[in-house]
Amino acid sequence: MGNFKLWIGFGLLVLSGCSAINGPAKTKVTTEFHFLENSNNALVVFSQVSKKSINRIYLRPLPLNKLSLYTEFEPNRWVAAEIEQDGYQGKLVVLMLPAGEYEIYQWQRQELSGYLANIPWGARFKLEPKGVMYLGRFVIDGELNKSTLKVEDQSTSDLAQFKTQVPRLAESNPTLNLLPSPPSNPVQDKGGF
Repeated sequence: MGNFKLWIGFGLLVLSGCSAINGPAKTKVTTEFHFLENSNNALVVFSQVSKKSINRIYLRPLPLNKLSLYTEFEPNRWVAAEIEQDGYQGKLVVLMLPAGEYEIYQWQRQELSGYLANIPWGARFKLEPKGVMYLGRFVIDGELNKSTLKVEDQSTSDLAQFKTQVPRLAESNPTLNLLPSPPSNPVQDKGGF
């Protein structure tokens, strides 16, 4: 019996090491944030919005390694969202990441009823040390088994909000790098719980 418990413990340890998703990512930097002189980090800025669905954006560094993060927004009718526009709710995402190349490899839409759609994307971007890059507003929509993600240029409002949240970088000149939207036709999802 003792050996059995040892093997179960070892198996769980091995399986926990195989996990590829470290997220959810910390999406807030403090109002006092600034880059240190020898920093190799950068900030990536985007917003994610949806109508009445939980949405997640998954990203990872390239070349591939174990690190994988996701950001999440869950609508809450009792708490005002950071972004509210035309029936959509969402938030501004500001991530501090090491400089390098990254890929948003998947996005996800989950209905409050439990329906879940995982859709591959494959949009890449490269961060420079001490850089600030704006990727766009990710508008996630769908009903039943069809999901869409559209990237919009909302840099004026998103970057104004960024400069309010991170005033020490208000004078920075973010690079605009709007990612291409996935195919415009709605994706048929298999969904599930």
